[in-house]
Amino acid sequence: MIFPIHSILFLNMAIVAVLLLFLWSGYRRGFLMKLLDCFSTIILAFLSWFLSGWIAPLLKLVPREAVTISQPDIAASIYEPMNRVCVFAILFLCVWLLVMIAKPLFKTISSLPILQGINKLLGLIFGALQTLIILIVAVFVLQTPLFANGEYVIANSYLKLVAQAESGILENLGSSAKDLKALQKIVTPNSKVEKEDDLRIRIWLQKQGVDQQSINEFMNEVIGN
Repeated sequence: MIFPIHSILFLNMAIVAVLLLFLWSGYRRGFLMKLLDCFSTIILAFLSWFLSGWIAPLLKLVPREAVTISQPDIAASIYEPMNRVCVFAILFLCVWLLVMIAKPLFKTISSLPILQGINKLLGLIFGALQTLIILIVAVFVLQTPLFANGEYVIANSYLKLVAQAESGILENLGSSAKDLKALQKIVTPNSKVEKEDDLRIRIWLQKQGVDQQSINEFMNEVIGN
């Protein structure tokens, strides 16, 4: 899948709009509500990723034609994580919207007069934090095989400002997220495959049951390009 380059301007506008929206929401709703928002967003991200592993095999959202790799066994292996990332993104968005709809139930606590001043200030801070969490999820999705030009989009949009924070989080999430980031090099035209990426891709393909000869031929083709 290719992210439309001409839409990067609109992506930047959306990022600014989301930031302003959550800053305003944080100031208006206060600390307690935005604290709940931040924790729920983090939990939803991890929960959505976990559930996507169960749902993705049953729900094929990405067309198989989106994988243009000629070797059938390798194309099938690449398709699965692409589809899982797509399921994760949609699942995260849907559940997050449901939680937002349910938030009025907690509004009564934050409306106490004695808490309103500090409540609004801390809410502003957590509104910014919630924006960061959502943008980190966006960067993660763009760094997977689902978007062949995701790195370019990040480098040429405001998302580059949060990419470093996302990389630090990936260091603590284990190899799964790093593997997805390395696999993006396969579907990105003219991408430079580093030694670490090459090793990760080879190990990942071995785990998918691809034979060594096919892996060697494929990686030679990728590196040769």
